[in-house]
Amino acid sequence: MATRQHTSRSKPDFDIVPVANRPEILTELGDAAQNWFCLFSSGKLQRTPSGIPFAHPSMRLLKAIGAEVSKSPDVINMEQLSLYAMFCTLKDFVEPEGKEPGTCQYLILTDPTLHLCAGPEAMDQVALLEPVHEDFRKRGLATISFPQGIPPDAQIACLNDRNKQDLEQVVTAFDARLAALSSAQRCVVKYGGHAHHVFVPAVLLAESACSVEEYVGMLIAAHCLIAGVFGGTQSAENKVRSRINKDATLMLRFRDLADVSLAVSSCPAKANGTMLRRP
Repeated sequence: MATRQHTSRSKPDFDIVPVANRPEILTELGDAAQNWFCLFSSGKLQRTPSGIPFAHPSMRLLKAIGAEVSKSPDVINMEQLSLYAMFCTLKDFVEPEGKEPGTCQYLILTDPTLHLCAGPEAMDQVALLEPVHEDFRKRGLATISFPQGIPPDAQIACLNDRNKQDLEQVVTAFDARLAALSSAQRCVVKYGGHAHHVFVPAVLLAESACSVEEYVGMLIAAHCLIAGVFGGTQSAENKVRSRINKDATLMLRFRDLADVSLAVSSCPAKANGTMLRRP
């Protein structure tokens, strides 16, 4: 079943095609993709920068990406956070990296949510970072804080034996936690690091262990952007909040569309072509 989505003549249309209907693509992807779908835009199979086809079990995800490309072809340049860009990240980086343990220590050591200010501003940060501290408490992990402004190796050298044990437990816990995530959730974590320079809040967001609003607040605190506390105006803080909120909402939309356990394909592949119209 080929699904042709029609747009205005000034914008490219897109097709969602069962991989099984395209032997050359099935050969490229392997038998595991037998029940997948692939995305064509303006008659051309879409590929990631590394050449991987836009193919996935979720028709809903590919339809959303196709609609996004039709609305704004510039998303292909990946100069903005988009479903298209997140799919490229998923295929080119997240899935090839797999779930090997031992990747979290550097991410923990460089996460600004674990680097409180030394002055009274820390009280305002702690209030917004409560989801992190609550998460650590629930998991029996010691809340750790690192000195600001020094490299990770030097931070470790500053820790006493007890704090080094605490760090080891936190790293081990997050290694296991990251490995338990789906590839779509790990893509959210990857984007949290790439776009927002955080790790722990991105894990919480990927797991739905915090709300979008809490995620935004944690980033405002971590990056010292609280208006009146670190200078700056409320309007400037609100502008940043709005941008991060938009990013986080899109990241979760990608997760929900791409997670095969959540995604529901519109209908099974059939030999005859059936036209579906966008609602």
